Amino acid sequence: MQTIDETELAPTEPDRIELPSGWTRVILAGVEVALILWALCVLTVGLAYWFQSGNQWLAEIGWASVFGFGTDLWAAGLFGSYPIGGIAATLLPAGLTLIAIAIAQLSLQLRKDVDTAALFAFPVSFTLISVIIAASGTSGGLLRLSLGSLLVSFLAVLIQILKRVRCYRKDLDRSLGLVGDYRIDDAFLNWIASWPRNVFRGLELGFHLIIITFLVGLGALIFAIWNGWPRIVEISSLIGANSWEYVFVALTQLLYLPLFVTSSLSWLAGGGFYTATDSYQSAFTVTHQALPAIPILGAVPTTPAQVWPSLWTIFLVFALFSSWRSRRSSKDLRVILPSAAILVLLVDALLVWTSKGAIGPGRLQMVGVPFLSAFALIFLETWGVYALARLLTCTEVVDRIKLWRGQIATGLSDLSLKPKAETTDNEPQIEELVELVEASNPVISTPGEIESTSEE
Repeated sequence: MQTIDETELAPTEPDRIELPSGWTRVILAGVEVALILWALCVLTVGLAYWFQSGNQWLAEIGWASVFGFGTDLWAAGLFGSYPIGGIAATLLPAGLTLIAIAIAQLSLQLRKDVDTAALFAFPVSFTLISVIIAASGTSGGLLRLSLGSLLVSFLAVLIQILKRVRCYRKDLDRSLGLVGDYRIDDAFLNWIASWPRNVFRGLELGFHLIIITFLVGLGALIFAIWNGWPRIVEISSLIGANSWEYVFVALTQLLYLPLFVTSSLSWLAGGGFYTATDSYQSAFTVTHQALPAIPILGAVPTTPAQVWPSLWTIFLVFALFSSWRSRRSSKDLRVILPSAAILVLLVDALLVWTSKGAIGPGRLQMVGVPFLSAFALIFLETWGVYALARLLTCTEVVDRIKLWRGQIATGLSDLSLKPKAETTDNEPQIEELVELVEASNPVISTPGEIESTSEE
């Protein structure tokens, strides 16, 4: 008789989908970051209004409008449009966007013990709260703001993941692959950490190229401000900026710092930027010199500089220094350089794309850098020059040059050691012997001469 196993008849539980550990804490982080950023913007606008409460131009503005302006400022940092002069301004105050990413990094760092995959819950809650706050204000374009919130929160998550992977790999190298903490059970983190080492070398190289690019643009901007400071002060006085007003104008301009840095980079690379729809500034041409809406943009030269684009020289020197410090083979560079290119390309494209838009009606509907020309020039003169120089100085090329140089040196040394012909030294002696023989022996007549003498 066949027996039936009772375990076969027992009901089986369906497989449950387990969410990553700590996902609820990450959702809470998205909520608090959105609210903190909104409160910071409203508080800043409120302080500005309080300091200028005695201004007669602000007499008709109440605190309700102040909260609305703060909400519009907050939405502007998340790619939302904000009303200026009766139009929807779209020029991104990217400095506020960077502040949002920094606050997100602090919040996610406090939850560093959660699974890496749980970080992807952050964009969901952050975007949802952002849309709810924006719907209560006067800023339009909820679709644009929702997509911008997703982009900003995803960038924050991506930066946090890269930081975790970098720290995890360093700890693995330090402990010879034996890390006895919670990260050993993080499947997503271990999967990323198992990628080839040259991929992470490329990402680190891309990060260094981005930092150098930003510092070069910032240095050029500081020099332009120092050189054009009288014109900046003149423009600020024309818009009525003095005492506290001047302080708030300066703080407002800091929100557009990435725009100024990108404009400086485009100028150094041989391109240019618009201070208005009819005013294009570059190192070679100046089409118009009307007063810009942002005083710092008045620091550009008033006449063409006629200088050759010099951005690429900095990265050529950096590439040669890197080759001298650590030489790489072409096999390694085939992975390192494309990995760096992906990171640099994404950051450059995002930086240039967000540095163009409208900041007012009429001539102010076009301020910033043209995307295609500025992006192509900056990318090619930074990563392109660096990659070409590293490929031309890789291990195989340097070894081949050394081999050719040795062969040429050997050939030249063989030519210098070759013995000279001895016939040249004996020619005078042979001539002397011939003369002696002719003088001592009688002249031998030819047959023709003998016949002629016999006929006579």
